[in-house]
Amino acid sequence: MSYYLTVRELAKLLRIGENAARTALKQGKFPSIKIGRHYLVSAEDVKNILPHFDAEAFRKMMEIEEAKRPKKRRKTKPK
Repeated sequence: MSYYLTVRELAKLLRIGENAARTALKQGKFPSIKIGRHYLVSAEDVKNILPHFDAEAFRKMMEIEEAKRPKKRRKTKPK
């Protein structure tokens, strides 16, 4: 199964800001797929550009980081 990185994940991997990563994708510096307003980058394409990249290890690291993030609380309507 193919794994795709989001803009946030690509930015984290490259140690740049999300806006810089999004701009690089818009300029075609990384091959990507645009779905609506969202960009996805194939892990295989990243591996071709960055040979040391391990997609599985990176995915696990991102899952751990995502679990550490505080959940956004939804505002409830007053009754």
